[in-house]
Amino acid sequence: MTFFYPQDPFEKVPDIFKTEMPRKVMTHFSAELKKVDIDLFLSKVVEVISLWLPQEDEQTGDMG
Repeated sequence: MTFFYPQDPFEKVPDIFKTEMPRKVMTHFSAELKKVDIDLFLSKVVEVISLWLPQEDEQTGDMG
């Protein structure tokens, strides 16, 4: 019996994004995030995910 384990989505993330941010950068990043319109940001995240889902299905051969 063979088990299929889906690929870890974080394997596609470049290593540069997996390193810890220096405290000064993290503080600046946090301050900038507080300025973000969260409703607009989340709607864009959902839009991007929705656009990627059909491509993932094509690549994996899923039909629904």
